[in-house]
Amino acid sequence: MEPLTLILSCIGLLIFFAVIAIVLPRVLNKKTITEQTILEGYSARATIISITPTGQYSSGQPEILLVVKIERPTALPFQATVKTTVYTMNLPKFQEGTKVHVKVFEDRKGKHIVVKGTLDYP
Repeated sequence: MEPLTLILSCIGLLIFFAVIAIVLPRVLNKKTITEQTILEGYSARATIISITPTGQYSSGQPEILLVVKIERPTALPFQATVKTTVYTMNLPKFQEGTKVHVKVFEDRKGKHIVVKGTLDYP
């Protein structure tokens, strides 16, 4: 092999491995929005305004639509609709007027909410 070709090949391999070393950890550590909400979101209390079964099941557990009013200590309350899956044994805890714990994560795409006691946030 010619020395110039060998040097260029080594530089190319070095750049390739440097890019892999930078990009690969970011791809592997990518969290779902639910995981990010649980880890980085703020805790709040919510009042269930309405509960509607969707008729769908995930892992044998019912999926429901919750309309909740989320109260925050430093800002005005807001209303949100959350589609979530609930353990059948926890279903009686989800009734209109009941207060539940939630985690809220806000980003450019909007507000992401997970409800404590569901499949996503046990």
